[in-house]
Amino acid sequence: MLHVEEIDWIEAAASYVRVHARDRVFVLRGTMSALEQRLDLRQFARIHRSTIVNVDRVREIRPERHGDYDIVLADGRTLRLGRAYRETLLGR
Repeated sequence: MLHVEEIDWIEAAASYVRVHARDRVFVLRGTMSALEQRLDLRQFARIHRSTIVNVDRVREIRPERHGDYDIVLADGRTLRLGRAYRETLLGR
């Protein structure tokens, strides 16, 4: 069992998703879209077609070259913010 609050970020992996939670990785069968529909959108945000992040874990949104942005999580991991998802996240 995993509490939703423990999730740091989620990534797509073909027909599966990898849920990263407190230095552990859980692999679940399913799609990002299906999982995204089950999550609270106040707590989670899609930042790329293959990435969902727990907004409570976001430490910094760092602008990069050519209008790109990187998301830095509390543990120091850096994730790319996709252009299609930029306005939604920055609007928060």
